[in-house]
Amino acid sequence: MIYCKTCHYPLVRLETNRCPECGRAFDPGDEATFDNTPRHHRRWISGLCVLIAFYPTLVLVLFYGCWLVAAVSLGHRPIPSRDDPKYINVIVSAFYYAAGVGLLGTPFAMALNLIAMMVDSVERRWRLGRPSRSQVRVPLISCIGWLLFLLLIALDPGRVMYWFMD
Repeated sequence: MIYCKTCHYPLVRLETNRCPECGRAFDPGDEATFDNTPRHHRRWISGLCVLIAFYPTLVLVLFYGCWLVAAVSLGHRPIPSRDDPKYINVIVSAFYYAAGVGLLGTPFAMALNLIAMMVDSVERRWRLGRPSRSQVRVPLISCIGWLLFLLLIALDPGRVMYWFMD
């Protein structure tokens, strides 16, 4: 199966050697004028960007999950310096260590997200020859995810981070 180099429309059973979607000409005998891989194979970079954008959400879920399980186990809100998350019970300890590892991986995930967004942007601009809507959408989703993470860490509602780091 062959696809248009510009819009990735499937170029099968056509009467002319021109893409009906974007109008680009192609020659079925010249592999330089069409693609052999479908569009969804090239979307993995955008998917990686969006997946990494949800990384801080996962870390926050682990933090607040640890706090919530500790509150249920103790019967009251965890108190910093008194209720150590490592020694409440096995479930709280598992959340605690998973959140700690997640927090350590945050700088790496942020750097990987920036690199993946740049590669995605360059690849789309090179392939389409113009900016696309997803060049704005993917970085916007990433920025919102990371800003929400940093805002919740800074505001620390319920003093969860203070209890966690104590």
